[in-house]
Amino acid sequence: MLLALWCVLALAPAVIIAMFLGVDTNNPSATVLVLWLVGYLAQMGVFTLITIKTSGGGFVGWLIASLVPWSANWAAPISPWWLSVCAAVVVGYSWWCYRSVARPARAA
Repeated sequence: MLLALWCVLALAPAVIIAMFLGVDTNNPSATVLVLWLVGYLAQMGVFTLITIKTSGGGFVGWLIASLVPWSANWAAPISPWWLSVCAAVVVGYSWWCYRSVARPARAA
């Protein structure tokens, strides 16, 4: 459940901004900045919980959690294709993380 929540939190601000608010990336409004900041902090908090429960997320996981939401937020208003690339990375990592945690649990 935490992985699914993380996927939503990592991409939701970019989707909301791209679909409903729009943004001038050179001069974003205060609403957009607050949405980006709150979304980023929320997804980092959930990712931290995931790493605690799974005994560490590894360097790649932290890199994805740190950079992909940021790139999705900035790229989504420009091109929705970049948002789909970011979504594929987040969902792919979540699936890999789930499979790596579920496999040892089934063996025990």
